[in-house]
Amino acid sequence: MNYKLLAMLSLVVALMSLPILELPSSGAEVDNPPAVAPPTKSARPSAEVMTAVAKGRALRNAGDLDGGRAAFEGALAQARAANDVAGESLALNNVATIYRYQAGLHRISANQNPPADLIDKSADRYAQALKAARAAGDKFDEAYATLYLGVLAAGKGNADQAFKHYDEALPIFRSINDRYYTARTFMLMGSTTLYHRQQAEASLKHFEQALPLFRDAKYWNEAQWVVRDMDVAYEQLIAQPKGQ
Repeated sequence: MNYKLLAMLSLVVALMSLPILELPSSGAEVDNPPAVAPPTKSARPSAEVMTAVAKGRALRNAGDLDGGRAAFEGALAQARAANDVAGESLALNNVATIYRYQAGLHRISANQNPPADLIDKSADRYAQALKAARAAGDKFDEAYATLYLGVLAAGKGNADQAFKHYDEALPIFRSINDRYYTARTFMLMGSTTLYHRQQAEASLKHFEQALPLFRDAKYWNEAQWVVRDMDVAYEQLIAQPKGQ
């Protein structure tokens, strides 16, 4: 198989299909869903919880992770005091994400060494969020918590456990027609396969499913991440001895 030719053709097709890629901004590593809330929630968080979470996200996206976590924990306290289970799952997912970011797991790449204590803190909150989301009938928050439990498993080097979570999250995102997070799931499947399973060729089938979805949603930073990881995969394949 001529991997060099495949690499050149794949990158040409990807780049011809993309408008000029935006350079990553200061918030490029933040996984923000589209601004419109998914219309699939069976129960919605209270306005007070939503306001507190919005404040936390603004702080987080500005780089103030501690301030963001404080706002999210305040939202969590409000939700629990009001028996707002949907608000609880939303707040918990956001607290968990702060710990995940602090662990350096914005996404999956080579040579990561995330602190185990931060992974454990994040996993605990995602597990609580998952339970609350199921109680509230909130498919989005359920899938979100499940997906990032997979990322944490990958961060601990357990690719098989990661894929169990990915395989659970993917059909939920598809069932609610969330194309952005469907794309993210495929991207994380690809990067886990590439960097943790060390299977460059197998990673491409996941990246190739993520890329058009990011293009359709006009999320150019993520599309660029996918193209870069595909380039890493092709470089590894090119470097393999002939006949492999």
